[in-house]
Amino acid sequence: MKTRGKVTDVDKIIGLTLKQWRTKKRRMSRNALATLVGVTGQQIAKYENGDNRIAVSTLLLLLSGLGISVYLFFRLTGLITGEQLITQEEAWGLDEEI
Repeated sequence: MKTRGKVTDVDKIIGLTLKQWRTKKRRMSRNALATLVGVTGQQIAKYENGDNRIAVSTLLLLLSGLGISVYLFFRLTGLITGEQLITQEEAWGLDEEI
């Protein structure tokens, strides 16, 4: 499945979760968040509406600006569950098996 440059359902879920956290938990305007991360309010709207994909580096800035951990954010998206998570030690151990 080739998704390079194309917006996917995952992108839309991430955008919706960002918007919900920004508006309901932080009560922050788009422009306030945009100022924190160095983009325009219009760009924030595009991310939240799932019109544009979010680079990992930008997502980290957005989550930091919203005061939410990566772990909690992705749990809120519903894209991962506790059963899918592995410990850091388990992840590093995967290298040894390759």
